[in-house]
Amino acid sequence: MYTLGSSVEIRTKHRSIYLYGKDEYEYTSIRGTVVKTPSDVDYPAVALKTGDPSFPLSIIALSIIDGYVEEEVPGISKAYTIQSKSSTYLVTVVNGKVQCSCTGFQYHRRCKHSDPFKEQK
Repeated sequence: MYTLGSSVEIRTKHRSIYLYGKDEYEYTSIRGTVVKTPSDVDYPAVALKTGDPSFPLSIIALSIIDGYVEEEVPGISKAYTIQSKSSTYLVTVVNGKVQCSCTGFQYHRRCKHSDPFKEQK
């Protein structure tokens, strides 16, 4: 349903505390890149990396999702899910540039998960 690394716009539908009608709902759209849902989330949900500094990660319960659109991202040639001993990471190749979602890559710009893909460019 939601592919790790894909860029999506998710529409949510939920009852508003400000609306009093029986069938009145509030709709919201959230855009971002699908990432692995954190392990401490104990309900069915999808996680989006939004790029918004105020809310960099948005966790959306599947029960309030009204629809979604998967967007084409130019330049993405490959996206890989890498299973490590304790976590799952997303490695993407964008315009020939390799990136990984692990903390090691965030600090050092390289890691053992992304190194094999740098050779494949």
